[in-house]
Amino acid sequence: MANPLPSGYPPRRPLVNRSRLAIEAAATRYGASDYAPHPTGIVLRRVGYYTIPSLDDLKSYLAEDGSCVVPNFTIGREGYGTVFFAMEMDVAGLNLDEIVYFRNKGIIIYPDDEKRPPINQGLNREAQVTLEQVWPVDKTQPVPVVKDAQRLIEMNWEGHLRCACYANDTRFVEYRPETGSWVFCVKHFSKYGLDEDDNKMTLHSLRPSVYPRICGTRFRGRFLGQ
Repeated sequence: MANPLPSGYPPRRPLVNRSRLAIEAAATRYGASDYAPHPTGIVLRRVGYYTIPSLDDLKSYLAEDGSCVVPNFTIGREGYGTVFFAMEMDVAGLNLDEIVYFRNKGIIIYPDDEKRPPINQGLNREAQVTLEQVWPVDKTQPVPVVKDAQRLIEMNWEGHLRCACYANDTRFVEYRPETGSWVFCVKHFSKYGLDEDDNKMTLHSLRPSVYPRICGTRFRGRFLGQ
């Protein structure tokens, strides 16, 4: 039996299970009647989004203290892309529905600056991003989306994407023209991707702008570190 506390001390507080807190918070947000909480406290309900390990497999990583430490972690959206974290991390309690957004040719993690955690906490850490179906558009042609490998070479589309990575202090990894897969690495997260009108291959000289243009690429959001 535990030793009694001296007179005047507050009673011992029970150990807090972080996963339980996350589950209760999720149930409060969505309503207990229409939300089946995940044992890890992870929230991911949007159609087309998935994780690796899967939500089912993540249950096996759940520890007694409520943590869910995985050797690596991937979040994806079918037809849009993936973000891969190649390090051990605790994913318990992550509300991925509010944190990760894949858009056409872009990704946003922590859209609310005030809710973004410090670097190396949560998902604000080094990662490899793959954006799918990143092809240029030539509106002068009957079929505007350019997928032909030779035409992409003539347009220097890969060079265009390399410049885009340089503009945001990210590291270009590869471009796979057959699937339009643009792969690059980030040091931490802001907002990354191509604007809709960045399909034009006109080269622009560098000039001050709210949205900097380098090699014809204009970016949403901020540079890393800003």
